[in-house]
Amino acid sequence: MSRKFELVVFTAARQDYADMILNKIDPEGKFISHRLYRQHCDLIDGAMANWKKDFHVKSLKIITNRKKEDLLIIDNLVYSYAFDIENGIPIKGYISGKNDFELEYLAEALSDLKSFNDSRAYIREKLKLDELYNYLSSPY
Repeated sequence: MSRKFELVVFTAARQDYADMILNKIDPEGKFISHRLYRQHCDLIDGAMANWKKDFHVKSLKIITNRKKEDLLIIDNLVYSYAFDIENGIPIKGYISGKNDFELEYLAEALSDLKSFNDSRAYIREKLKLDELYNYLSSPY
């Protein structure tokens, strides 16, 4: 994927923990161009959302040197990109081992992204996620 896209890891994990894992995945720093961590997220008071704990939300506002239409957030927790839902693609969480093909499915889904000038248009037209989110948020 690093041949087609600039890969930035944006995680709500603590930096020491994330770096331990990312250094194993990309020890020479050839594939991941930037890393953003928990301290780069916005902390949301869980009580405001009737949750029992606070949670971290990734906001694209931190990335000031790229156009928003060129950005995607891929995450297994939709609330993690709640501020930039139009730029988000949900993915299943990693389950382990050779039976997990989610990244392969994602690579296939993104193969034609370059033909779009705006990643949000790709999400709307190809993935139809706005329709899914509207359906899921409907009271009926």
